[in-house]
Amino acid sequence: MFTRYAVTAAAVLILAACSGGGGGSSSQQPIEDTSDIENTSGGTSFNLSNSQIRAEIRSVANRSDTVFATDIFTFPSVYRTAAVNCDGSSSCEVQGSRFYISDLEIEEGAYDAIVRQNGVSVVQGAASSPLGDGTAEAAVYGGWLDNNFFFIEAEWYE
Repeated sequence: MFTRYAVTAAAVLILAACSGGGGGSSSQQPIEDTSDIENTSGGTSFNLSNSQIRAEIRSVANRSDTVFATDIFTFPSVYRTAAVNCDGSSSCEVQGSRFYISDLEIEEGAYDAIVRQNGVSVVQGAASSPLGDGTAEAAVYGGWLDNNFFFIEAEWYE
């Protein structure tokens, strides 16, 4: 039997954090000139709008039935991981909270296409949301294939 996977890498908790507190607003993209990525990877640039990228990722997520995740946090001179337990279905538990593929907040933020190679589309995204007295900022790099997607995310608080 064929199993479809949604592969997620890095801060799953961060997506939940960015979704709260007043709806995310888009931010400037982390990499303004992505030509080095295109040249190094040997891939080709492609054009998709922000809404088309969201639709592609949501479509893959809706077809997926399994989540794999890792959660790594680094702070100045501190490295730690959060226990992520996935049960081979469409959900995982992170520090006592269960999340599902459908919980991923891809609608928050703005995305730009970077490069496509060997059937893999790679994009970047940025988001900001009010959080307490400041703002939670996030930068995301990721992509998708026919039946899975992946991403890595960095978050900071200002």
